[in-house]
Amino acid sequence: MDIPSWWPSKKPYIIGDCLEGMKKIPDNTIDLIITSPPYNNGASGLWGHLKPKKYGKYSDDMSQEEYCGFLQSFLTEGMRIVKKHIFLNVLMSTGNKEALIELIFHNRKSLKDILYWIKTNPPAQIQSGILSPGVEWILIFSKETPNDRCFRGIGKPGNWIPNNIITPVAKSVDGHGAIFPLSIPTWLIKTFSFEGDIVLDPFLGSGTTLLACRETGHLGLGFEINPEYEPIIRKRYMANVMNIEGFEQKSV
Repeated sequence: MDIPSWWPSKKPYIIGDCLEGMKKIPDNTIDLIITSPPYNNGASGLWGHLKPKKYGKYSDDMSQEEYCGFLQSFLTEGMRIVKKHIFLNVLMSTGNKEALIELIFHNRKSLKDILYWIKTNPPAQIQSGILSPGVEWILIFSKETPNDRCFRGIGKPGNWIPNNIITPVAKSVDGHGAIFPLSIPTWLIKTFSFEGDIVLDPFLGSGTTLLACRETGHLGLGFEINPEYEPIIRKRYMANVMNIEGFEQKSV
């Protein structure tokens, strides 16, 4: 599938800062944004000897104010470039709960609905007295009459029950322990877009959204700030693909 001429790479992904890269994307050119940003877990102080993750110039131990600003910068650019909806997967924790509540309140007029990812294999408690996080939220910000919870012109939900609770099983990928289950972006893409649409994942991680796009006949694009994940992205995306460099940029 042809990569648009405005995308600044011959590859479907860019190793770099999404907040900078998204500024180069024209208005209303992306059909869907599906992503899961860093959760800011390092700020909770619960990891003992473990060091917070680093994502380029960003780290996973921002203050609540900094983290909210980080997500707001992403959401502002995302709402500019997207045509339809943004699906933002988040996990509420000590290090981000104030920021997430503030983000939702500030963008309440764009919040169309919330999906609840109920985990069938939730992680163990990280500390005595702390509830194990068995649920993640997928916040849906939309340009399509967000005050109205009805989604118009969407695709077929397939075999999934079309409600706001989803229960896929997450699997780890070598080099990236916690990933978006492939079934989540696959279902979102099939349900809320059409074949040939452009889907962007600004926090690409191991490349799950690109893989879902390839398997559903969509054009997937993404940013990943951590260069250590590029071999994982290439390995997963290159399966049954002759050459990732073989994409052609054309006016789309």
